[in-house]
Amino acid sequence: MYRRSQSCRRSWNKSQERLFKQWCNCICHWIKSSK
Repeated sequence: MYRRSQSCRRSWNKSQERLFKQWCNCICHWIKSSK
């Protein structure tokens, strides 16, 4: 049970990381275009 929750957390972190990177790119692009 503990191991399963760990792997679940790991995959959640991976998707969060992907979203965060996309968000960063969006912000970067927005800042560049606003200048």
